[in-house]
Amino acid sequence: MRIFMMELKRMSKTRATWISAVVAVAMSIVLAFSVFASEEYETVDKDGNTERITGISAIAVNQERIAPYEGEVTVSKLQSDLEVFHSLFDQYGGNIPFDLYNKELSPRFQRLNLIASAYSDNQDIFTALEKVQPDDVQNFYAQRNQKLEETIEAKYPHNSDVKNQVMRSNSQVKTPLTYFYGLPNNSFFILDFLIFILLLICIMINAPVFSGEYQTGSDDILRSTRNGRTKLAVSKLLAALLIDLILFTVSIAIFILVVDKTFGWERLVSSAQIHNLFLFLPITVGQEQALLVVAGFLTILATACFSMFLSTKCHSSTTTLIIAIAFCLLPDILHQVIQGAGNFAGFIGCILPSSGLGINNNLFYQLGNMLFLQIGPFSVWSPYLIMGAAAIEIPLFFILAVRAYCKHQVF
Repeated sequence: MRIFMMELKRMSKTRATWISAVVAVAMSIVLAFSVFASEEYETVDKDGNTERITGISAIAVNQERIAPYEGEVTVSKLQSDLEVFHSLFDQYGGNIPFDLYNKELSPRFQRLNLIASAYSDNQDIFTALEKVQPDDVQNFYAQRNQKLEETIEAKYPHNSDVKNQVMRSNSQVKTPLTYFYGLPNNSFFILDFLIFILLLICIMINAPVFSGEYQTGSDDILRSTRNGRTKLAVSKLLAALLIDLILFTVSIAIFILVVDKTFGWERLVSSAQIHNLFLFLPITVGQEQALLVVAGFLTILATACFSMFLSTKCHSSTTTLIIAIAFCLLPDILHQVIQGAGNFAGFIGCILPSSGLGINNNLFYQLGNMLFLQIGPFSVWSPYLIMGAAAIEIPLFFILAVRAYCKHQVF
């Protein structure tokens, strides 16, 4: 414990750690407010001038005007929404007056979008809704299930195991869905992006843990001490991981407290299917957010242990940092270059320590992407594989780092 406390004190006093902490907190605040910046509301005054409200003020206005349309998404409500749409569309076509659109259609937009998703294929919402009549949505939830099943059968035509997994999980999705105006879709992408930034920051802290001392020669002195082997290696690893944990916890807590408090904690009970109708995981928006945080936490720990394993192998902190960052970007690069290239490529992209974080291949994207990978006789959904691989890699690279450091002492 004494060695661990000394290592923790030493690392926490370095300039790099303090700069990283300031950057992490600053990024969490900036990205939290960027979620608000995307919220807007437009209105027209009596003189015909358009007034655009953004940010927190827009959130308050939207909450007030959408409140009558919140709650359970029942078939009768969907039929009413569609009747209003057809009434306006039959009268004005695609040129619905702005004030009428704002008053009648805009608050119903989320529910109308659900109808369009269930009854059309990649069409704009007006074109899709024009073809659907109020009586058609009587079987809305049956239609959703049927389309989900057809999508799975088309993507995996000879794999009944995938279909069974999807439909079994989907059967637990609570219907009718629940809708509350709250966290926007982009808040999940921004949360994933924040975790990715924290990942890079943690790598910068972890890269010199061992290689920095190789570089300065201080490791030669430490190796000659009584506890300069396993105990020292474990203490260094635990101290670095604790600092990573503190940075992650503080930054994510700031982001979630600011964003969720502003939109309203009570609105986290909205069904996650409101954002993605064909998500077959039976979770709410709040649970989806928590899932991203847990997955991000596992990924950061896995990548931190991996980067410190690299640090035991490299004699330069710069080399360690370059290799670690390259591995962080690799899953995103693989997704762009070899997407659709086959099961093996997808498998590699999911088991790397930093899988699940990135710009285009984050876990939020994976939740909406029905990607199943064949591992022997089993079909595994990519989010499960990403989280499972990270959970295994944490102790694996921790042990490998200790072993590599101890072997490094033998000349």
